[in-house]
Amino acid sequence: MTDKIAVLLGGTSAEREVSLNSGAAGVSRTA
Repeated sequence: MTDKIAVLLGGTSAEREVSLNSGAAGVSRTA
């Protein structure tokens, strides 16, 4: 059995770029 992880990123606030960057970093570390 494998675990599944969901990563949510983006949004419409001023912090969108930070969310995209940190989300992409998290995905690359778990893939």
